[in-house]
Amino acid sequence: MALNVAQKTSLSITLREFEVRLARLRVLLEQYESVTRLTPEGVARLRGMIDRQQAVIDDLFRRFELKRETIDVVQSMIAELSISWTQLVDSRSDKLGRYGDVDADLKATLDPAINQMVEDCLSMVRLLDKARVNPTPSGGLFHDPVLPKMLE
Repeated sequence: MALNVAQKTSLSITLREFEVRLARLRVLLEQYESVTRLTPEGVARLRGMIDRQQAVIDDLFRRFELKRETIDVVQSMIAELSISWTQLVDSRSDKLGRYGDVDADLKATLDPAINQMVEDCLSMVRLLDKARVNPTPSGGLFHDPVLPKMLE
């Protein structure tokens, strides 16, 4: 049972994407097990199914000599945090006005927490950027001294 290059590529991508989704299911089960409607037995069954699917994926990678993609986890974390800080900035009181009237006290009660989360996201990105295989030259956008002023 041989696969041509295009078939191997297609199968590899599908299996990798399924593997990522299975990993996400594991994380969700760990974080939210107590709030699911699943019984403890149901959670155990689901974990077993996830483990079996992972074993099938591993077997298919071996059997068809598929290449495992090396994922730059640091780059993925930076990307996730970049999306988060952008969304957080768009959640400040001045931006919420697009959805209707904004309570005058919201700027004092919401914005400091949002701004702190944005700063923390940027700090995490700066830390992660130092661990990248190819760090951003001169720090890039996340080290730009103008960026914090944009958030004010």
